[in-house]
Amino acid sequence: MNETQHARQVLQVNVDVYVTLARRRMKLDAILDLAPGSILMFDKTCDDPLELEISVGRLLSLELISHNPGATSLHLTQGLHSYFRVGDVRRTQVLGLAGYDYIDKVAADSDAVHTQSGPINFDGPVNGIYLDAGEELIIDDPVFGRSIVIARTGSR
Repeated sequence: MNETQHARQVLQVNVDVYVTLARRRMKLDAILDLAPGSILMFDKTCDDPLELEISVGRLLSLELISHNPGATSLHLTQGLHSYFRVGDVRRTQVLGLAGYDYIDKVAADSDAVHTQSGPINFDGPVNGIYLDAGEELIIDDPVFGRSIVIARTGSR
């Protein structure tokens, strides 16, 4: 088998994908007090360098890590923009965001807040900023016959 054939074969392997945006150690009683809408503060700043750790194996693991060398906690907003290869974007759906509020940056009223109804379908340009999201999203790709699970921990 030549290198090109091997690369094509590797691209056909189904793997689960998990994305971690931040981590924090907490006491169990503090974790039990968390509720929907709770805000966790992380010891990170926007000016601190970020690290992106990628582990490839049976699972692909990505971690976006920032460091705060200061003594005080600061509010931090981060985004990890991942791009996934799919068989046909017009047949692909993103599940797990129904009922969540978002800002549609493509719409004429690009600052208005909308509520997601059902799965996200791709029948034109899409650029939504979700103001919160569930713990797990699924990219349903019927052409490649796979579902990509995206999970987050330690962030909102």
